[in-house]
Amino acid sequence: MFTACFFVFVQSVSVSANNNYLSNKEIVHLLDKAGYSNEISYKGADRYKLGITVTKRTNQKTFLYSSPGARGRDKFTLTPKGKYVHIHAIFGSMEGNHFKRYSHEFSKSFGPEHKVVKRF
Repeated sequence: MFTACFFVFVQSVSVSANNNYLSNKEIVHLLDKAGYSNEISYKGADRYKLGITVTKRTNQKTFLYSSPGARGRDKFTLTPKGKYVHIHAIFGSMEGNHFKRYSHEFSKSFGPEHKVVKRF
């Protein structure tokens, strides 16, 4: 009598091939959580139709800007580090069609320049 034995090896694979990638939905969540909700403009009632523009995505960082108010321009750099994301914010305006950074004292009213928040 012949008996066949089969062994199945299962390898655990990460769901995300690149866990440094930040979706638009996660970007909104992180900026809200970090206290920048007033600096993000939304299109209509849908919180995930962003009033922000992602300008560049690299393996390590996501660069974006928002345009709150008539002349406002805020630049954000998001850097994922495992379960956390480091956020660097620069607040300014587009006076004269070029970016002008607000003074440190004035920009403190908009939020912190650096913040670390936990991902979903």
